Amino acid sequence: MESAEPPDNRLTPTMLEQLKINSPSVYQALDDLQTASLERGMSTLKTLLDSGEVRALDKSITDSAKGGFLDEGFFRVININIEQARKEGEEEGDEAAASAGTTVTTRFQILSHILTRCQEELEKLISNDTPATALVVKLLRTEDKGIRRNLLKNSLVPAKIKGIMVDGVEIKGPEGKAGGGSGGKALVSVEDFVDSVSDTVENVRRMKEEEAVDLTASVNIIESLRQISIEARGVCIEAFGEGSEELKLLEISLQSTFRPG
Repeated sequence: MESAEPPDNRLTPTMLEQLKINSPSVYQALDDLQTASLERGMSTLKTLLDSGEVRALDKSITDSAKGGFLDEGFFRVININIEQARKEGEEEGDEAAASAGTTVTTRFQILSHILTRCQEELEKLISNDTPATALVVKLLRTEDKGIRRNLLKNSLVPAKIKGIMVDGVEIKGPEGKAGGGSGGKALVSVEDFVDSVSDTVENVRRMKEEEAVDLTASVNIIESLRQISIEARGVCIEAFGEGSEELKLLEISLQSTFRPG
């Protein structure tokens, strides 16, 4: 029998407002953490903007990623700045330059380039070139539930090996519903997927202890990973069946991963 899906426990603005009223000291601690995170993010962005030429900027981005400075606070700061640049119409400099026959790089374009490079560098650092962790990173960055489901199905489910005819008799190979793998093998095994989710949760908890990410960010990331795991469970049920070894492996492994420590 399929168990009920657990509720979404991420901190919403309403929950934070209630916390402010009912537990002001806890709310203040959270607010202080967020403020410190944003200030650190502003400092990191200033450092990147002051880098100057492209090689120096790339080195600064790499150093920031390795130093743990590309956290939630940084991405909130740079996204706010990008939106401000967009609203202020700084990209209109391209139109003025085009009429003059020249090219002008706007603040909007510079910030967008920095954002893309930071995301690439962070993914490179986190994924360590393993398909399973690269999948988890991509899932975390994908907001649409339908797209996440397709990513999971394409990665975790082996492609079906069609039967071949021998003397008029169909000889069937290993079967699985259509996925992204070939030769009956998935792009990412369920075992590697659960190991990657578990490792990511452990890393986030460690980073929280080291104050590399704030409490709200760590709660939200872990809850997002839990939701992704629930969606992976649904894909496994559909592809492999209720009593499958793949489903048992996923459930047993991730129950221990998300058990409160």
